[in-house]
Amino acid sequence: MDLPDALEAYAAQLREKRALAQEKSALEAKAIADAPKVEFAKQVERAKDALSIQEFAACLTRPTPGTVAVSRDLEARGWTCGKRVWVAGYGLLVVNDRMHKRKRNQLDLFFESTERALVFGIQPGRQAALLEM
Repeated sequence: MDLPDALEAYAAQLREKRALAQEKSALEAKAIADAPKVEFAKQVERAKDALSIQEFAACLTRPTPGTVAVSRDLEARGWTCGKRVWVAGYGLLVVNDRMHKRKRNQLDLFFESTERALVFGIQPGRQAALLEM
């Protein structure tokens, strides 16, 4: 393969990647536009309190940063284990737990430290969207 052919192949790969990125952005924008407003609670691992440490969440995975628990009404609407959730102003999270049945329209973010959870606080009215990918 000579240099012009290699450059054309590389340019084609870049165009394809750009098209995929634009498609992903469009899907995220549509999901966020249709997203319900939910309340965010906080989930904190406390190393000193053995009772508060969960070995496994409802999805049989360990809670880690970047994961979220969902209220059961959201779970009934398809926000199930392993699904990706986009949170406006926060980023991409993965569902790995469910909340108590008394909770409604809420997400519970996992934080490694009490300090980070307190800084984040409880944030009602923030938009979150389930990404269908």
